[in-house]
Amino acid sequence: MSTVSNALRAPPGYVPQRETLDPIFPLTVFEVVLMGTYARLALLQPVGRRQRQLAAHCLKQVGLADLVDQPFWALSGGQKQRELIARALAVEPSILVLDEPTAGVGPGAATAIMDLIAQLNCDQGLTVVLVSHHLRLVRALVRSVLWVGDGGASQGATEVMLAPERIVDVFGPL
Repeated sequence: MSTVSNALRAPPGYVPQRETLDPIFPLTVFEVVLMGTYARLALLQPVGRRQRQLAAHCLKQVGLADLVDQPFWALSGGQKQRELIARALAVEPSILVLDEPTAGVGPGAATAIMDLIAQLNCDQGLTVVLVSHHLRLVRALVRSVLWVGDGGASQGATEVMLAPERIVDVFGPL
């Protein structure tokens, strides 16, 4: 099987740093998550029972099953991020890519989001690629870090890559 067909069968789940919808665009929580299932539908194939069940399951996984009929714009920042994670999960990805999933949310919501991501990685074996500036949360939950900067990249264990002396070398004294 070719790499192209594998990519089409298992597209990545992507969670943007922040997504906003104009309140005039009246999508519910369920409808936004249902969009994630579109990646696996054939051209002009209608959404069916399987896709609706998958969307409901993904909302349950992220703890938002009771908000299915709420408008997306009415959610808190942490709820929006969890909903976007549910939408990414509805793709049924083999890899989950998250760009600053805790940006703009409070400390409690940030911890809950990072715990959810760690749970998805551990319980489902889902590969997670995470961009984050919240080093304390990353240190607590991540096993391996890929450091990108100065035209190169290096990879290693979290405790090595995010050691205080390395951080000072890169960013200078805080």
